[in-house]
Amino acid sequence: MGAQPQTAEAIVACAAETMPLAPFDDVPYSRLAEAVGVSERTVYRHFPTQGHLLTAVARALEDGTFPVPTFLTWEEFLRAAERRFSAFDAAPGHALVVARAEVVSPVGPVHPSFFSEAVATMVAGELPRLGRRDVARLTGGLVHFSSAQFWARCRAGFAMDAAAVTAAFRQSAERLTGRFDTARDTARDTARDTAVDTAVDTAVDTAEVALGRGAGAGEGSRTQEAHR
Repeated sequence: MGAQPQTAEAIVACAAETMPLAPFDDVPYSRLAEAVGVSERTVYRHFPTQGHLLTAVARALEDGTFPVPTFLTWEEFLRAAERRFSAFDAAPGHALVVARAEVVSPVGPVHPSFFSEAVATMVAGELPRLGRRDVARLTGGLVHFSSAQFWARCRAGFAMDAAAVTAAFRQSAERLTGRFDTARDTARDTARDTAVDTAVDTAVDTAEVALGRGAGAGEGSRTQEAHR
């Protein structure tokens, strides 16, 4: 029983070295089993599908090859993303494995990554007036723009290096954050204007009712005076 985690780690380590050298679908379990020194059946027991294996390899690469620096503020987050893109450039094969894992269907319960939780904490601290739903939506956008998938698309589609990807990321992230900040202010102003309009309408209605009653009361007094 104690050897099982070590076996899984050995399979993941072997796959991490093999996947950058060959298409994902061309990494047979038989080759991994032979390299690790276990049966193919053992590999399948740990990783029933290639999706399971790819997810495990990407997680290991995120923790080891592409660790996330600590950040709490917006500027620290931007610098962390810049270092992340530089790390992707330094190990493009491994970065492409992570990018591929980001688009495969989940093979189990989806848990927030350390990176996404850190981004959510940063967003909540930098924009404390955002609602929980908007924090989650903005976090999702920022995580995407700082992902290996975003880096891979910029690299493959536009031949960008880390500096160019960082510039594109900064522009996209700042524009996205500005939209949420503006939407928050617009919603706040709309709610305030609606409240003011409602208060004014209520005051006018109350005044009209009071004036109507006053006029009626005055007419009644004058009528009584005339009869006298």
